Amino acid sequence: MALSAPQHLTGTTLKVSAIPPGNSRGGQVVFARERPPVEKLYRLYVERNITKERAEELGVQRWRRWESGKSEHDFGWQVDEQVFITKGCLQVKPLDCPDSAYFYAGDLVRFPKWFEATLFIEKDYEHRYRFLAYGEGEV
Repeated sequence: MALSAPQHLTGTTLKVSAIPPGNSRGGQVVFARERPPVEKLYRLYVERNITKERAEELGVQRWRRWESGKSEHDFGWQVDEQVFITKGCLQVKPLDCPDSAYFYAGDLVRFPKWFEATLFIEKDYEHRYRFLAYGEGEV
């Protein structure tokens, strides 16, 4: 038996599951949309593992440096911030979301103004950062 999505759901990523006959739903087919990744939900723009040339083009070596050991803290962005991770891993869990995003050394991430999250750092971590004016440095 071939299953097809209702017309208004075509073109979206779906999880399709058939409930066996005899179940309280009587063999209905259930469609559920997958939750978009945290990056998409909160407009976190990411370039994974950028090239040395891209880093030089952006001038990341001139950006301010921030480092930390193992830590966990809440943080809120008052301005757009672009970050280039030079060492370690950063787990970002938005305050009102059960999911997290993970960023690693070599990733370039833009955090939007007014975004709030809990940051988890497991080991030594370092990044370069700069603040951006509205519309500047689109990724």
